[in-house]
Amino acid sequence: MNNQTEITRYPNRRLYDRNQKKYVTLRDVEEMILAGQTVRVRDSKLDEDITKIVLIQILVERHPERLDLFPPAFLQEVLRADQMTLDWLSLYFRNLKLVMKGFTGSVDANSIPGFGLWQSIMPSALNLTNPTNSAAETNDANSPAADSPNTASQDVNRQLAAKVLELERRLAQLEGDAD
Repeated sequence: MNNQTEITRYPNRRLYDRNQKKYVTLRDVEEMILAGQTVRVRDSKLDEDITKIVLIQILVERHPERLDLFPPAFLQEVLRADQMTLDWLSLYFRNLKLVMKGFTGSVDANSIPGFGLWQSIMPSALNLTNPTNSAAETNDANSPAADSPNTASQDVNRQLAAKVLELERRLAQLEGDAD
């Protein structure tokens, strides 16, 4: 059984469930998600994936209390973030995913509340925050390299070393400007 529901959003903001061939509301989309379905929303004009936008809209309109998970200071920093910060955040989430994957190696991931969420958002978070990564840097979760903790660890170490060198270079440049 295919658990993915395809929804199209039209310019008038109406949502059309292509699987059921009927218009749906945000509440219907939320109920689909709560029932375990994967929902994908595409803009009818631009043919872009706008799933994240619709999910955020559901959170803002229907569950504003859940946004307390993100303190205002964090949200402000995300808005201020430069590419280096986004790269670091991407690396952080990648490492978190590796740790969670190792933690759940002998446990059914579906038995841990919220773990499915992390599994589903990590790849997209990595691709959105650092679209210039090569395939080798953003190992696909199904690739053999992604399954190897040593390979992933080596990649992470190389990336961290490159970041440290870049920070040292920037610091030296700033110190030179201060003189």
